[in-house]
Amino acid sequence: MLRYPPFISGYPALIRGGDLLKLHVDKLTKIQTTLGLRPEEFEELVMPVLRAYADYVHLLPASELHHHRGPGPGGLMRHGIEVAAFAVLKSNNAVFDHDKYPQEKSKREKPWRVAAMCAGLIHDAGKPLTDLRVTDETGEKVWAPVEESLLEWANHQSVARYYLHWNANRHKVHKHLSATMVDTLIPRKTRGWIMNAGQDIYASMVNAISGNSMQMGGQIFFGRE
Repeated sequence: MLRYPPFISGYPALIRGGDLLKLHVDKLTKIQTTLGLRPEEFEELVMPVLRAYADYVHLLPASELHHHRGPGPGGLMRHGIEVAAFAVLKSNNAVFDHDKYPQEKSKREKPWRVAAMCAGLIHDAGKPLTDLRVTDETGEKVWAPVEESLLEWANHQSVARYYLHWNANRHKVHKHLSATMVDTLIPRKTRGWIMNAGQDIYASMVNAISGNSMQMGGQIFFGRE
């Protein structure tokens, strides 16, 4: 059977997400520059999100047949990072909090941008929950994406290569499940930092991830795939 990649070879499982991120250094640099965070803020608040996402989606394709199927593996990560970069760019040109005083607007500006980045990054994170199953070569060891990242599973189960099995009737089912991965993919410190800046910012981020709203602070940041 023709599959992507050829089923006989599978995917290498034990590559760290941080190493996979190096393939996207140009877009990560653009995200860092556009967010306007200090280097230590970016490392503390944003990089843990990116690393968690990379460990989670690993080399998975974004879909079986459509966007970011190729070239090469890692389409879901590539798609998430590209949408995150686009969302940050849009947020940089947006004016938030029209009804607030300048001092409060300034205080909330960076959290809005980071929230937009997080929403763009993980808006398709529900796909591993609905679109496919990941197993070892025998099919006996199955990744449970709600329990741990793909990399953690491969390490715990001593899986050197993993294989994909696409589910039927999966079209757009993932949309409403992506938001269930917020606590897993956005570390507690980053979630708290966004929430402390305003419950409305946090709620807008989750709504954008879940597909209930494509807007954040009255601004449209990305469409749904």
